[in-house]
Amino acid sequence: MLPLVTDVQPMHFENYAQQSFVKVLSQNIPSLENSIHLVKMQMSPSAEIVQGVCETHVGFTLHLDRATNLEVSYDGDFHKIYSTPGRVNLVPYKMPMGFRWHESVVCFSCLVSNEFCEQIAVDYTNQYPAQVPFLPSIDLQDALSESLLRSLLHEVETGNTGGRLYVDSLVHTLILHTLIHSSTHSALQSVTRSNRGLSPTQIRQIRDYIDANYQAEIGLVELAAAVNFSPDYFLRQFKRSMGITPHQYLTQIRVEHAKRLLGQSTMTVSDVAVQVGFYDQSHLAHHFKRAYGVSPKTYSEQAIETNGKRDFLLTDGEILQALTKQSE
Repeated sequence: MLPLVTDVQPMHFENYAQQSFVKVLSQNIPSLENSIHLVKMQMSPSAEIVQGVCETHVGFTLHLDRATNLEVSYDGDFHKIYSTPGRVNLVPYKMPMGFRWHESVVCFSCLVSNEFCEQIAVDYTNQYPAQVPFLPSIDLQDALSESLLRSLLHEVETGNTGGRLYVDSLVHTLILHTLIHSSTHSALQSVTRSNRGLSPTQIRQIRDYIDANYQAEIGLVELAAAVNFSPDYFLRQFKRSMGITPHQYLTQIRVEHAKRLLGQSTMTVSDVAVQVGFYDQSHLAHHFKRAYGVSPKTYSEQAIETNGKRDFLLTDGEILQALTKQSE
């Protein structure tokens, strides 16, 4: 159901959003580092098969709202499918394909630059592929792919409350999962990498980087670069070493700084949330209550009443344990 521009013209995101049969419902601001485009849209019925090619991206599309008859053509084959909500379509880089849908449908697309996909494939296979070896997948029923795409959709609809690092991590997982289960490259099934995790020096470098930049938007690319790793390899080694994801660790640091500010200053909860890098007050409140068992407002009020004595709350060390338990 990924609609492509007509007459097999190169499909670019700017042109894609301007097609007459596309009504954009919501979308993200594309990342300059890795060219991840996320867009929720409504598709008008198509009288003819819409032909096209992804010239720069790999495209994932999640069917959202209603069952519909779908016609797909590629590699000289023609398929008729009764597609239902939750099914996923994958359009590989530079593969001409055509689609026709018979009812107005709502879907969500995640477009990832081929360069970004290649970077993950290189790290996983230890060799540089001429082209990421994806096979087209039409009307795929895959629980993990659906879950990852729905999580990305949630980020678009809520204004990316999880931050760039969360989106980067979701997309990395989606690409790696697809490489393993939907690839023609046999080496993907047999390559092994070091499982030693990060060294103490690398862990200290990452901690120092996050401590210095936790108030800003931090992406997976920047964190990986701090220890000269590719993003995908870094993500796996960080989880192996720390027991939680980089995004969970960053959230922990922000919650700890919020706790300090709420207990030692007269700042409002809203101001504290922005100060430590959360999207808004409710975003801070969600993570703060999960870590400490009370809302930021309650914590601030009781901290003032007890002159900064906060023994009734969890210790900082217990926050990491709580976050680790959430990730299991």
